[in-house]
Amino acid sequence: MDSIPYDAVGSLGRAIGAARRHAGLTKTALARASGLSRLTVAQLEAGTVSDLGIRKVERVLRALGLALRVEPAGAERLAGVARVRGAAEGSPLGRLMIARARERRARALELAGAALGRLRKEGVSARVVGSLAKGGFHAGSDVDYLIEDRAGLSESRIVTIVESAMRGFPFDVIFAERADPRLLELIREEAERGAPALRAA
Repeated sequence: MDSIPYDAVGSLGRAIGAARRHAGLTKTALARASGLSRLTVAQLEAGTVSDLGIRKVERVLRALGLALRVEPAGAERLAGVARVRGAAEGSPLGRLMIARARERRARALELAGAALGRLRKEGVSARVVGSLAKGGFHAGSDVDYLIEDRAGLSESRIVTIVESAMRGFPFDVIFAERADPRLLELIREEAERGAPALRAA
């Protein structure tokens, strides 16, 4: 058998589309990684092809670090054949995700530096914690700020300062005075044990 029936293609296409979006890839990037055209990838995801060679499907799945699995007839969801649990580091998807994470981390460092600088000018004592400070930043991470001393500013004012510096990049703000003491201690310890990306403001 060298082709996949149409009814299976729709479910498989949806699973591939979900895996691609989860990885933060465009259809063009997936097409490039799998050696196929963007049109082929788009048609596969949309389920608009009535017959598609299994080797083409394998190339797309391999690029995503996924594999095709055969299940008994009547299994509830064919979509389960393309589960996303990350990607092998050496796979095309793995390399793309690493490159994307590095670019995103560089952007996060730039924006976080600007945010801490603005907070410092207002007298606010803050630091970057979480994955950016610990070194575990990835393509889906946000930037976490720990506000140690608000310097009399309201919480909403501090969030506004950070938001203006982050330019749409996702972030979270933790106020030390409202955090659970045990959680706060853990956050501080993890930041100290890691390789802090930025100095505290």
